[in-house]
Parts: sequence; C-alpha cells; structure tokens
Amino acid sequence: MEVEMYNEVAWMKPADWAIIQLLNRDLELTPANIARNTGYSRDWSRQRAREMVERGILVVDENGNPFFSLTEFGRRVADRELTGDEVEEETLLPKEREDEDE
Repeated sequence: MEVEMYNEVAWMKPADWAIIQLLNRDLELTPANIARNTGYSRDWSRQRAREMVERGILVVDENGNPFFSLTEFGRRVADRELTGDEVEEETLLPKEREDEDE
C-alpha cells in the first residue's frame, strides 16, 4: 500500500495532498473551487494553498480572484517522482533551514 505524501513530509497536511492531486489535472482554481472539490473550507484551502506557494509547489495568478495551479516542481510531487525526503529538503523555508543548521 502506497503511503500518502503528507505522511512523509513534516509540514504537509492531508488537505495539501488533496489540493495537489486536484490541481494535477491541469487546473487553475480559486480557493472556493478547491474547497468545493476537496470538502475542505475555503479559508483552509486558501491557507494551505498559500503555504504551498511559499514552498514552491503552487503558483498563484492574482489577477482578480487568486487562481492556484501546480508549478513544474509541484507536478513532480503530484506524480510521486520525488521521495518524501526530497520534497522535505526542497521545500524548507529559510527560517526552517536556519533552525536545521543550529
């Protein structure tokens, strides 16, 4: 049985994996559309999408409503081309890198 990516990456939540899988259909969606298709609230969907933008998995088009889509790196995550450890390393934020160096 395949382990879901959110179990392998410390910062990732189940909602993140649901969003990644949804957007892996070449979609650009607003938080409301993401919420409707994942069952998570619009606010939680927006919060998690913004987190994944910071980490390089999603990109946001801010013209009018924010539309989120996968980056090329995000597609590799969605397609499981990377291990959880590789995703963890590639998505560390600067503050987390500093904490790791201490």
